[in-house]
Amino acid sequence: MRTFFLAFIIMLANNTLEATTYYISNTGNDSNNGTSTLSPWATLDKVNIFSYAPGDSVLFKRNDIWRGQLIPQSGDINDHLYYGAYGTGNKPLFMGSWNISDTTYWENPSGNIWSTVFTIPLDIGNIIFDSSSSFGVKKWSETNLLQQGDYWYDTINQKVNLFSTSNPATFYNDIECALAYNIIHQENKSYIIYENLALKYGGGHGIGGGNTDNIIIRSCDISYIGGGAINHPVHGWVRYGNGIEFWANASNHLVEQCKVWEIYDAAMTNQNEGNIATQTNIIYRNNLIYNAEWSFEYWNRPIGSLTQNIFFINNTCLYAGNTWAHDQRPEKRGRHLNFFQIDAATHNFYILNNIFYEASSAGLYVLRYSDLDSLTLDYNTWYQTENDTLIDIKWGTATVNSYTMAQFSNYQATYQQDLNSIAQNPVFVDINNEDYQLHFSSPCVNAGTPDTIGIPVGDFDYAYNTRIQGIPLRIDIGSYESGHSTDIIGHNNDDIVTIYPNPFSTTTTINSDRCFENAILSIYNYYGQLVRQITDISGNTVTLHRGDLPAGIYFINLSEAEKVIYTNKIIIIN
Repeated sequence: MRTFFLAFIIMLANNTLEATTYYISNTGNDSNNGTSTLSPWATLDKVNIFSYAPGDSVLFKRNDIWRGQLIPQSGDINDHLYYGAYGTGNKPLFMGSWNISDTTYWENPSGNIWSTVFTIPLDIGNIIFDSSSSFGVKKWSETNLLQQGDYWYDTINQKVNLFSTSNPATFYNDIECALAYNIIHQENKSYIIYENLALKYGGGHGIGGGNTDNIIIRSCDISYIGGGAINHPVHGWVRYGNGIEFWANASNHLVEQCKVWEIYDAAMTNQNEGNIATQTNIIYRNNLIYNAEWSFEYWNRPIGSLTQNIFFINNTCLYAGNTWAHDQRPEKRGRHLNFFQIDAATHNFYILNNIFYEASSAGLYVLRYSDLDSLTLDYNTWYQTENDTLIDIKWGTATVNSYTMAQFSNYQATYQQDLNSIAQNPVFVDINNEDYQLHFSSPCVNAGTPDTIGIPVGDFDYAYNTRIQGIPLRIDIGSYESGHSTDIIGHNNDDIVTIYPNPFSTTTTINSDRCFENAILSIYNYYGQLVRQITDISGNTVTLHRGDLPAGIYFINLSEAEKVIYTNKIIIIN
């Protein structure tokens, strides 16, 4: 086999700002300089207090775990600040919980009531037992602790009180206590990228904070979030917790290729209450969402606020209301789309190409205090058990119209929405084993928006497969694009193609166990724009040399005969 060697020479432009990559590992030390995998930092405290420059990267080692809160810093209009991963293995995990599994952590003041011997400074949104096998049930007073797993957070003494027939650390093998704060708290921050991070067991939001702009959240896993208590000025003590929340002023955000599940409230949301706020240019696309009380939630008030150019597109949403906390909620309202009172002027709000599969209450709920004058729902696939409510549209507290699957055409005619949508089973590859790719017989294949001009669908689906594969060129509905051969495609399929090192500062090499034949290498920036393309590649090795592209994050795409054979992400560092 003849092997050709391609060198792609890239020289940095003279006006490119110098950027630095910092590494963090559980085996590191905060006294290190952090600029090498051989001298990484160790803690979030160090990460949070260090001063970075726009364009810098903060990389956490895969397979490692950190507990606590990540407080990011901002980039600027010239470049983002990047928080990501390095190495191989599972995504670096950030846990918003304390482990209280030791028998010495508990004392028994009376009967079956056990109390932590130490104080915990924040409300506890959730207690997770034995790796999510069961969960604590939050109560509002000690007198309501009546059965195994009931717990109450004593705000005066700052202790957890738990009903258990024996020492909790004996009754359970593992106890995680989720604190009511945002695992990533991005208040007043801008120009940040989060990629390939995992967030778990937080009592507040996964990623939250108000007054943000130019945030990219990509390929992050967020699970078992929420349940913390806040004292609302109108409703009193209520529980809360969203996977990803943009609060108050929010603009120019992108959330894509994320997996979000087991969320107390909404998996993803932009919302505001109190002060007048503007929320504009927010895209949620190609995400996999399941087991959240609400897959997507929106509301903005008071009058004078503005919401415009919001895109919720090509997401696969399943089992709304089937969450760890559903039975604990005073009102059980599992919905995929949940629109509460909206007083803001709302324009150009698009919900396109999504799959909405099974919800415990309704697929769509609109509380129409104020009309969404430019809400567009279309090219979606809706599926609900035949006699369950699919669409539930209300004005105030009175039901205006509710529709089942069989009545879907009546909803279309009445509201002139979802005119090109379907109410059918989307037909996944293997739903019982959580394979939500589209089966070749799925009605979602080539059933999405026929003209994607002006609709920011992105170049890649949830699994980094190239979008728009069919003929005619129609995007598929949902987070997966069909038509990919699983024995070849898969950006992490190291048995077929490998890329090493990555990140790289000088060169990186793509190796294949077979020869490329007239392949095309395309390089995209993180906005999905094509920045470089090399044609007529043959052989089984491609070497990329650092060059005139700025340090940053890029996607590469190798294709042969108009068929994608390999996709991956590369990071160019200084």
